[in-house]
Amino acid sequence: MSKRYSIFLTALFCAFLGGMALLSLLLPKESFSELENRYLQKAPTLSLSAIESGKFMEEAEDYVSDHIAGRDFWVALKAWSERLSGKGENEGVYFGKEDTLLNRVADPDEERLSQAMNYLNRLAEQSEVPTYFGVIPTSSAIWHERLPKGAPTADEESAIRELNGESRAAVVDIYDALTAHAGEDVYYRTDHHWTADGAYYAYEAYCESKDLLPISRGRHEKREFDGFLGSFYNDTKSKKLQKHPDTVTAYEPISKNISMVCEEANGSKPTYKVIYDVSKHPASLKYNAFLAGDHAYSKITNEDLTDGSSCVVVKESFGNAFVPFLVDHYQTVHVIDYRYWNQDLISFVEKKQADDLIFVNNLSMIRSDYLTGRLAQLINK
Repeated sequence: MSKRYSIFLTALFCAFLGGMALLSLLLPKESFSELENRYLQKAPTLSLSAIESGKFMEEAEDYVSDHIAGRDFWVALKAWSERLSGKGENEGVYFGKEDTLLNRVADPDEERLSQAMNYLNRLAEQSEVPTYFGVIPTSSAIWHERLPKGAPTADEESAIRELNGESRAAVVDIYDALTAHAGEDVYYRTDHHWTADGAYYAYEAYCESKDLLPISRGRHEKREFDGFLGSFYNDTKSKKLQKHPDTVTAYEPISKNISMVCEEANGSKPTYKVIYDVSKHPASLKYNAFLAGDHAYSKITNEDLTDGSSCVVVKESFGNAFVPFLVDHYQTVHVIDYRYWNQDLISFVEKKQADDLIFVNNLSMIRSDYLTGRLAQLINK
């Protein structure tokens, strides 16, 4: 290679980088990536404390990465190249059998699980109302037969049984409930969440734990929203699955006089229906059919009931599909998403004179440092 040619290639490469940087600077900034189904990093705030802690540089790096020109194209190109190379996974997602995408689950950290369980037990002990505890496994645990041959994944069953054994709250055995229906569509093929059918089996398990008669699924009005391409699809950009998306099925409550008022982290109080019409939503946001997505706090009132019954549900996004089945049993359902809510949980339960406290969360969240930190805040206010 001649020196002149080397100089030309170097100049071309520098021009490409400079052009990309200029475009990234001038193009309008999006706040949400539909392709990845997540909010993008906002511009970092410059302050002395942020610089000293390293937070400014970390957020600046994420901001540049999230807003580079043509980012969606580069993300899709990487996913396509991974699949073309014959790899069985991309971004921690396996290409499984029956057109199913499944996540690679790391082995649980025993210390972290123990810490989370200690906080949950403290909640159960401090609460003066019956407390129920349910752990939701990932689709990789229930649909393990769909995993590629030899694909490593965590022993979620052992971890969940250990947690259930240590729980001082009444256990809702969601693992066995889902395992009994593993041949059904209890999870989505393109997303990490469970379906309304999976959530219904968990609701049946809750009713069994509480000695409550469940309402037959057939009595509910069924609504369907086609064209759902969830979080796993966004990681893989599978053309095959793009042509074979999921359908979000939701079940309306039996009672018709139901209202839901939400409180957002910014103080606003919008109202939504428990089963929200997402027919015109982007393909990646169809799961918002349940409770209209995630909110710091929601109060659901069933005006057909006058017995003063109420419960508090502490959950993350998996709980959204579970809650609608409860609203026919309680006059008021208080729904708390601990990721955004910032109050004293025990005081809240006492103030609302709740009959039951229900903690239902996915195993992936229970073993995270973030959750254990949030739990500590909820009980140490």
